[in-house]
Amino acid sequence: MRPPRSPLRLRSGGGYGLGETRPATTTPEPWDLDPLNEVWPETELSPWATAPPQILAQADRQLSEAAQLFEQGLELLNRSQFRAAIPLFEEALAILQAIGHRPGQGATLGNLGLIYADLGEYERAIDFHEQYLEIAQEIGEQAWEGAALSSLGNAYLSLSQYERAIDLYEQQLAIVREIGDRTGEGAPWVIWVMLTSAWANMSAPSISMNRT
Repeated sequence: MRPPRSPLRLRSGGGYGLGETRPATTTPEPWDLDPLNEVWPETELSPWATAPPQILAQADRQLSEAAQLFEQGLELLNRSQFRAAIPLFEEALAILQAIGHRPGQGATLGNLGLIYADLGEYERAIDFHEQYLEIAQEIGEQAWEGAALSSLGNAYLSLSQYERAIDLYEQQLAIVREIGDRTGEGAPWVIWVMLTSAWANMSAPSISMNRT
């Protein structure tokens, strides 16, 4: 069966710049570009907290450029134009790395992983998803952590590494239960479908041997 795929977005619409703060009544989204607020670990000071205005303005322009490249790549990804989307995401990633925007890097790495999985290049997909998972854990975004675990599980399932896939799906399921996510590819029933597929594939050889 084909695993589910949900590309990541940088913005839910609008968004906030590097020097802006989110109103207290605004619900944070994992894709909001807002490194001064919830998306940064509480133990780590944002590199922009004490930046001079001119430096902040330049970084904000770079962030806007990265967001445009990201959205162009996302449009191509959604149209299954995978090869064309790669350089756009790579360019966006380079900018986001230059300005130290970890949430943006995570979203971009996750989408590059999805692209390489769709192209059947699962080892490369795993590399990107592992980087995405590391960032999700670093910034404390459990929804992203679950998505990264799901994508890694899908890649290992495609490589017939069923035990590894099962372990990753079980980690995802634990997170989903903790945060109460019951929609999309994070829904428990979707994870159970993927787990069942992995279990069935893992037991298939032993079933065949027992019949001989």
